[in-house]
Amino acid sequence: MDVMNCKFLDKFKFMEKNHSHIMQKMKPILESGVIQIEPIEKAKKTIRHEAKVIYSKHKELGQDKAKEMALLKFDPLLSRFHPTKHLGAVPEKLESEL
Repeated sequence: MDVMNCKFLDKFKFMEKNHSHIMQKMKPILESGVIQIEPIEKAKKTIRHEAKVIYSKHKELGQDKAKEMALLKFDPLLSRFHPTKHLGAVPEKLESEL
């Protein structure tokens, strides 16, 4: 099953309510190193920083456009981080909706 195409992924309220439970279940896997979260979080932080830099220089663009421009500077997250190995690796469109 391709979880990236599942219909439930837009049910953010459900996922938010269950975040602590999901993270508790993932803790042993994260501690084992089989799945990683740090590299994807670092990459997302870099993109957010780049968007802030672009926005500070070009406020007339707005924050959404600045983020789009920042994303263009980097390869898509899914091309750099496979979702079976990196917790939080989702398409940029889904990330924006989250």
